[in-house]
Amino acid sequence: MVLLAFFSDGVVGFSAYLSSDSVLPEDSALIFDRVLSNFGEGYNEFAGFFIPPVDGLYLLTLNIGN
Repeated sequence: MVLLAFFSDGVVGFSAYLSSDSVLPEDSALIFDRVLSNFGEGYNEFAGFFIPPVDGLYLLTLNIGN
């Protein structure tokens, strides 16, 4: 997962992944166990939520597979 957005004060975004295969219960949050970067501190690694610190348009990309 990589998310980057630029605004006048800097960069907002995060990069994270799961280090092992996982099966998630229905309606549960996907919580990444490896966070490589968290610019702007918008990603909460304990709850699995991304709350951007500034308004804007954000693009989330998720790759699933081997």
